[in-house]
Amino acid sequence: MKTPLQAALAKLHIAKKDLAMADDSYRQLLTRHGAPAESPSSRNMTINQIDAVLKELVGKGWQPKRRKKSGDKRLSPPSSHSGRKTRIDKIRAIWIQMHRAGFISDGSETALMAWVRKQTRAKNGQIDALEWLEQTNMTNSVLEQLKQWQRRVVNSAMNGDLLLIMAAVPALAEHGQIVTQAEATQILLDHHVITWNPLFEKLAIKNSEHYATSRMELRPMSVIVGDTAEGQTCS
Repeated sequence: MKTPLQAALAKLHIAKKDLAMADDSYRQLLTRHGAPAESPSSRNMTINQIDAVLKELVGKGWQPKRRKKSGDKRLSPPSSHSGRKTRIDKIRAIWIQMHRAGFISDGSETALMAWVRKQTRAKNGQIDALEWLEQTNMTNSVLEQLKQWQRRVVNSAMNGDLLLIMAAVPALAEHGQIVTQAEATQILLDHHVITWNPLFEKLAIKNSEHYATSRMELRPMSVIVGDTAEGQTCS
């Protein structure tokens, strides 16, 4: 399933192809909407800037094709249909949250069961469904282990993002852009270098649907400070 940024980039490349745009015209278009003049690449643009490019292309006659959205069938399913959440429900919910946040690559029931067997030292056939944990009195233990894992990866990601924010201030200054930590945070969020954190509300930065939600879609900080190796690429 594509992230919002990946979907926007894919649309942009399709539009360029559909309109048979020359590379020079394409680069000028990107530069006009915020791409760095020294490296006019869509990879160096925010999703808002790419959306602006797409709007102009629609005005030039491009008609995007609509596709029906399909659900992620690989995700572990809800355990019960009642209003009351069980401990098994919580295990599945945390597993899906960690997958959507990009901390684990596979959010399926199969992957969850493999992890549960590893934590309980069970073999195939001993625990074939999460509900069997109740019979072995291991539900609380598995739930707590999963909660602890989630806390570790969330805290590690948060600390990593805070370090990037502190590093971005002098890095941007070296490129002639003097910013505060709050401004650096906003730039990193806009360019999908970090994910939003409730701590940022203290900097008057509210969450947005345009920010990255998964760690797997994050981009390197070179997208905001430049990459000489990239050169005059056209993407």
